[in-house]
Amino acid sequence: MKNNNSKKWIKRGIIALIAAAVIYASISSYLEPLSVEAYKVQKMSIEDSFGDEGTVVSKGEQDYYSPLAAKVKVMKAKEGMSVKKGDVLLQLDMSDTEYSIRQLEGQLQSIQGQERGELTLNRDLEIKRQTMQVENAQRDYQDAQIKYQKAAALYEQDAMSKQQLDDAKLYMDKLKGVLDDQQVALELIKNRYGDPSATKQYFAGLKKSIQAQIDLLRSNMSKGEIRAESDGVVRTVDAKESKYVQYGEKLLSTIEGSQIEIESMVLTENSVDLREGMNVRVTFEHKPQDFVFDGTVSRIDPSAEETISAIGLVEQRVKTIIQLAGDASVLRPGYKVDLDFIISKSEGAISVPKRAIFKYQDKDSVFVVKSGMAQLRNVTIGAETEDLSIISSGLEEGEIVILDRKATGLEEGKRVKPLLD
Repeated sequence: MKNNNSKKWIKRGIIALIAAAVIYASISSYLEPLSVEAYKVQKMSIEDSFGDEGTVVSKGEQDYYSPLAAKVKVMKAKEGMSVKKGDVLLQLDMSDTEYSIRQLEGQLQSIQGQERGELTLNRDLEIKRQTMQVENAQRDYQDAQIKYQKAAALYEQDAMSKQQLDDAKLYMDKLKGVLDDQQVALELIKNRYGDPSATKQYFAGLKKSIQAQIDLLRSNMSKGEIRAESDGVVRTVDAKESKYVQYGEKLLSTIEGSQIEIESMVLTENSVDLREGMNVRVTFEHKPQDFVFDGTVSRIDPSAEETISAIGLVEQRVKTIIQLAGDASVLRPGYKVDLDFIISKSEGAISVPKRAIFKYQDKDSVFVVKSGMAQLRNVTIGAETEDLSIISSGLEEGEIVILDRKATGLEEGKRVKPLLD
C-alpha cells in the first residue's frame, strides 16, 4: 500500500515540475526581450530622382560647300579628326582656273592691239564705205515703196489679193529697218572719229570687263584651300579625293567641340516629371575617378519618338536637352554620360526605410522602441524615394524604429532588443 502511495506522489511531483517548467518558460519567454532589426532615425538629404543615359552633342555644326566647280586634289579631313581654326581641310585642283586666267589675259592683249590699230584707221575711208551702204539701202527702200504703191493700186482694182498686198508692205517695212540701221551705223562712225575719246572709252570699258573676270578668277585661286573656321571635330566627309564637285556642293561638316550640350531620350513614363530648369546630375565614367557635372533641362520636345531599345523593345521616348554649368572641357561630342534627373531634394529631412512602415487602422504606423518596449506610433509620410519615406510628423531625430515589423511575437508593449544597422 505504501509503495502505491509513493508512486502516486512521485507522479504528482513530476507533473508539478513539468507544469512549473512550462509556466517558467512562458514567463521567461514573455519577459525576455525580443531581438529585432532596428534603425536609428536621423536627418539627412533625401533626393527623389530617375536615371537615364545621354550623349554629348555640339551646339553648332558647320557645313563646308565648294566655292567653285573643281576636282578635289587633296582630302586631309577624316571623320572624327580634331581640327584647329585655320587648319587645311582639303585642297581643290585649280588648274582649270589657271588655264581660264591665261585665256583671258590673251584676250586682253588682243584687245589692246586692236585698240592701237583702231585709232590709226582712215576716217574718210570708213565714212565713205558706210555712206555707200546707206545709199544702197535708200535705193532699195525707195524701190520697195514704188512696188507697194503699185500693189495697192492693183488691189483697189481687184487685180491683186490682200495677201500679196500685205507681203509687199512687209517687204517695204523690212527695208526701212535696214535703212535705219545703216544710218545709225554711219552716225556712230562719224561720232567715233569725230571724238577720239569715245573710241578710247569703248576700249577702256572692254578691257575693264576682261580684267574684272581675271581678278575674279584670281580671287577664286585663294579659295582652293578649304580651312577650318573654328576649333572642332570633323563630323562627316562628303567629298572624295580625285572626284569633281560642283559649285555649292557639300564637302564636309564639323562640330564645335567647345560648345556642347547633352541630349537624352527620356522614357515617356518618366517624362511626366520633366520640366525646364530641372536640375540634372551628369556623370562621365572615368578611372580612377568619375567626372560629375551640374546641369539643367533647357528644352523638352513637345512630342515623343518611337525608338528601339538595345534588346529590340519598341519604346516611346522624349528628346530632352541639358545645358552644363562650369568647365566641361573634358567632354567631347559623342561621349556617353549617365544622368540623374532630380525631381525633388529635401535637406535635413527625417526619413526611415519604407519596410518599417505599415498600416494600422488605416493609418501609417511604425513600431518605436521606448524604454525597451515596442510602442505603436502613427506617422505622416511626405515625399518618398525608392527605399526611403520622409516623415513629416510623428518621429524625432534619434528615436529607434523597428524594421522587422513582422517579427514573431512583436506587439505593442513587447520587450525588445533593437539590433541597429
